[in-house]
Amino acid sequence: MRWNIKKTTLILFLLLSFASSSQYYKFDSVTRYSGKWRQQELEILTYTNSENDNYYLRLSYYTNGWEAILYDLKNRKQHYFKVSEVKVKDGFSTIFKYYDTAVLHMTGHDIFSNYIFDFTTIEKKDNLKKVKLSVYKNSKRKKLIANYDLELRENSTNLFPAFRVSCMHPYEFTSRLTLNEN
Repeated sequence: MRWNIKKTTLILFLLLSFASSSQYYKFDSVTRYSGKWRQQELEILTYTNSENDNYYLRLSYYTNGWEAILYDLKNRKQHYFKVSEVKVKDGFSTIFKYYDTAVLHMTGHDIFSNYIFDFTTIEKKDNLKKVKLSVYKNSKRKKLIANYDLELRENSTNLFPAFRVSCMHPYEFTSRLTLNEN
């Protein structure tokens, strides 16, 4: 009798441990980026949440298959998953298998802490707005690092954080680079 109580207690403890360590992430937009890098075809899908840009999920396709990394900027962690597809009755199902967590090293991105990100509206017509993003090395605005010309369309949500983490390398972790418009 005593052994069954210990066994039951252990099982309950393990179940509660797994439940307490799980996390919930919600995504409401996706961007797709494809191109070539080092003579290799590359495809990247980035899932973001328009209300919370503290995390995002990036799926990358390489020659050995899909890999997913969940970036948690608030806790400075990145969680790694192997991705596979299995055939089910109505098609395919995507399986994410967790295999590691690492500290998200954003120290290289600290060099951007003094950078100035300046948005200037160039033109505004109907629901289209043309904006120039100028990146300066410091507040004196003497050394221009980069210029980006953006065309923005009105939307019900702010999609700029999705654009930043998908397309604006090396600024993807720079939370100061934000445009608070839909």
